[in-house]
Amino acid sequence: METETAVGTRPARIALLAMVGLAVAGVVLTAAGHSDAARVLALAELDVLWIVLLATGVILHRHRVPLFVGWRRIAASLPPGPVRRAIVSELGLLTALIRAVAQRPPHVPLNAIPITSTQGTLPIPIAIAVVTVLEVAALHIIIPWRPVSIALTLASVYSLILFFGYLAERRQHPHYLTATSLVLRNGAHTIATVPLDNIDAVTLIQDGSVTYPAVEGKIARIATMEGCSISVSLRSPQLLALTARHRASEYAVSEIRFAADDARETCARLLDRR
Repeated sequence: METETAVGTRPARIALLAMVGLAVAGVVLTAAGHSDAARVLALAELDVLWIVLLATGVILHRHRVPLFVGWRRIAASLPPGPVRRAIVSELGLLTALIRAVAQRPPHVPLNAIPITSTQGTLPIPIAIAVVTVLEVAALHIIIPWRPVSIALTLASVYSLILFFGYLAERRQHPHYLTATSLVLRNGAHTIATVPLDNIDAVTLIQDGSVTYPAVEGKIARIATMEGCSISVSLRSPQLLALTARHRASEYAVSEIRFAADDARETCARLLDRR
């Protein structure tokens, strides 16, 4: 049974899918040289738009939902859950990239000490940027249809922007140390908040066995391309989740290894506050 917050969402979703389908068909027809047919489809998109606006307005009126409130609820519930989470994630990446370009300070609480781990992250973005430039050049040579070539070029550039946003998000959300805890993060996701009184030992290490966050047995590695440089042994097991996914697995670990640009200074701070 449809609830009040979902009133009008279903027809809006159907109309949106129809408009996307018409838009894709229009691009294909334009690329094939059938511009007249593409114009007809564009007019059909406008017809779908005004029909759904009218029909949704009638539905909201029948359910006695104010028009503005109804459309705001529809906009909030229009994308399915996974799509909504993907949109929020992309917006987070773009926001982090803007903050990094503007040289804004990282997201840490007041009086907290950020623990950055950016060493070894530059070569991969440079390589991907070079590959993207070569890919764009190849698209213009291989694909004879200019609209399709432009669309694929924009998609490649946007994916590169998102990748740089992924890196920026990790720079904007570093691990950090407070007066009472060590907070370890994977981008905007908090992997674990470790109370300082639960830390048994802190040691410098050189662990290059993995280059990404992973758990093996009772050891969690929050690694970068340089691996891990600090090991924190715990007095009692710590629960953590490596990602913010809806069904991400939780692990109970007795040792956490992570990377830090200034590993010696970070170890000294941890030992001093422990």
